[in-house]
Amino acid sequence: MENLIFLSYSRMDIETARNLYKKLKTAGHSVWFDKESLLPGQDWEIEIRRAIVEAKAILICLSSSWVERRGYIQKELKLAIEVMKEIPEGEIHTIPVRLDDCQVPSALAKLQWVDIFEPDGIERLQQALERFRAVQTSQNSTVKALDIDAYSEFMEDVISKGGLIHSDPWREAQTQEEFEFKRLLKDRWNESMNLQKAERYQEIIDLWYPLENDVYFRVDHKEWSDKPYFRCQIHTAKSHLFIAHVQLGTQGNSETHIPCAFRLLEEVLAANPYSMKGGAPDRLPANHAEIQNLNYKDTLKFAIEWFGGWGGGVLEIFGISRSECERLEKRVYERLHEIDLLFKIRSNSA
Repeated sequence: MENLIFLSYSRMDIETARNLYKKLKTAGHSVWFDKESLLPGQDWEIEIRRAIVEAKAILICLSSSWVERRGYIQKELKLAIEVMKEIPEGEIHTIPVRLDDCQVPSALAKLQWVDIFEPDGIERLQQALERFRAVQTSQNSTVKALDIDAYSEFMEDVISKGGLIHSDPWREAQTQEEFEFKRLLKDRWNESMNLQKAERYQEIIDLWYPLENDVYFRVDHKEWSDKPYFRCQIHTAKSHLFIAHVQLGTQGNSETHIPCAFRLLEEVLAANPYSMKGGAPDRLPANHAEIQNLNYKDTLKFAIEWFGGWGGGVLEIFGISRSECERLEKRVYERLHEIDLLFKIRSNSA
């Protein structure tokens, strides 16, 4: 969902948080509020982590009961702080929202908070969110400007300068122009996420088509082995493209979409699951790696359903041999097993 705002709060403050949620929704904001956003049967802990990582802004509702409370609310704060580290300085992302005259945790003390118990509190919060929405809208309007020549030139520059961009391409920039271009790339990936959730599959293909045959737009490009942010974003794009071609192939023009889907799945499977240990330049932060692995797993499950629906004999119509289908299907199950094993190891070490 575009410009998603995550609302974090203590269970002791649920009524105040619910009222804030309603006011923000009335003002036209997209808000993730667990009591409204979680569906029956979903793993609430996984979905909360996913929502925090994917949110464009996070509101942390603080109160006297929040400060005194221990539990998952503290984990939400820790994850929000990890996400906040990747946001360019000066950009609004995490807003402490005081519900009463409580102490602000030291981890958030450098951020300007808003007191919604004051008469102008809600108005000030709305002003901050409107500024945030205006910035996001402006960035989204520039996404289409990315072209293949600019992309190739930028990637060549990344490689030639070596240490300029290592694990996180969005936080380091030597020039304003370079910073803006990185933002442009990231906005394109964010738009792809929004289109995927909205099931606007043709728009996903149109979004990535200019980069389709670029040598750097590959998950297995050797230069991305120690640059996990580039690799995971390209991996996400390829996953979206794979699903888009499959979905469009079931609606018609199968002879075009199904071979593309098969080729894209091969590219998706070229990526190893992401280490959830964190703490190294060639790794994603642990929480981000977890979300990326969950998304990877969702794509693999989708691929299994796809194979089950078509079958090797049917895919032969599109020039894909039965042995190729069996090989790829086996690889899907192997990757799925690798991801499950990583989660099992993490669970045992917790």
